[in-house]
Amino acid sequence: MGCTMSPSPGRHTGRGAAAFSLAEVLVSLVLASGLVVVSLNTVGSSALGRRVTSEHACGQLLALSLMTEIMQQPYKDLGLAPLFGLEVGELDVLGGTRVNFDDVDDYDNLSESPPKKKAGTAYTDRSDWTRTVAVSYADPNNLALNSLTDQGLKRITVVVKRNGRVMAQLVALRGGAVAGGLIQRVIEPALLLE
Repeated sequence: MGCTMSPSPGRHTGRGAAAFSLAEVLVSLVLASGLVVVSLNTVGSSALGRRVTSEHACGQLLALSLMTEIMQQPYKDLGLAPLFGLEVGELDVLGGTRVNFDDVDDYDNLSESPPKKKAGTAYTDRSDWTRTVAVSYADPNNLALNSLTDQGLKRITVVVKRNGRVMAQLVALRGGAVAGGLIQRVIEPALLLE
């Protein structure tokens, strides 16, 4: 008697075997790799968006802190011969402070890199940031225009940049006493994002 072996009823042999082919495995790997790449791009974009939002928020705070400091100053110097800009003795060349600034237009052409507090202390971790101020006379009849003469209104613009890119810009109008009384068109600082 010879012993013969035959395949069991549920078992396949040869070409119809229930197994993954090399081609199927490769296609699965390509699809899975594509999903990983898409996921990593999404996570990277999200992190970049958070960083940009954080930089804009930091820029807004730096601009707002300086604008608040400026808006607390009188409209013009109360001295006998006030000038537009710094008067004699207001510039602290050695210390780099703004402690002697005593009116709004003293801040005109201020440029700090890195940004500093009023006493001259630099903000930490802001070496690639710049903060600038422009002050000009404004036309009270058309707030979009500058005026060559003092009509009782000054436009203050604070710009904060990081690596040359604008992170925040604030514009405010500061009124002063004029013949008809105090100008009431003082506009609150507005945040403008680029």
